[in-house]
Amino acid sequence: MSIQITTIQKSPSRKSSLLVVGVGALSVLSTFAVTAQDIDYAKVVRVNPVIESVRISEPVEKCWVESQPVHNSYSNNGYNSSTPNIVGAIIGGVIGNQFGSGRGKGLATIAGAVLGGSVANDVKHKNRYNRSVSSSRNVERCGVTQQQHREERIVAYDVSYRYNGGVYHTQMDHPPGDEIKVAVNVVPVR
Repeated sequence: MSIQITTIQKSPSRKSSLLVVGVGALSVLSTFAVTAQDIDYAKVVRVNPVIESVRISEPVEKCWVESQPVHNSYSNNGYNSSTPNIVGAIIGGVIGNQFGSGRGKGLATIAGAVLGGSVANDVKHKNRYNRSVSSSRNVERCGVTQQQHREERIVAYDVSYRYNGGVYHTQMDHPPGDEIKVAVNVVPVR
């Protein structure tokens, strides 16, 4: 009579499960005998975790502060003063009055006043639209990047156990404790 021991467990390895099933089926077919199965416990003698290194990628938000330039054009909120035009006309009239004589003096004064007012108007508009104030302000910017790191994980346990004087090996997906269940099949030998 021979005794066949099968470990009862959940195994992460499908390949080893198929191997156990295949060996068991071959054993039954080769002996053409009816077997009796019993459940017993075997003492665990050694457990080694199977460790796998895994790369983990996690999204991480990073924020920083940037200095951003700000350009402000001078604005007088729609107010349009006539003072520069008037002052320019007066100065132009005084200068024009210096260059004429008789009837020409009046014309030179009028021409100087018109020309002085026009120049003052041009200068006023040029200063209003071309004057800008440069400054900067701090702006917070944020973005998401992927941060990667390696992590070691236990994926299975290689277990050695002793039953009926022999030492057997299996792989389990959880720590077994001090004992594991085994299925004992009794097969008659011819």
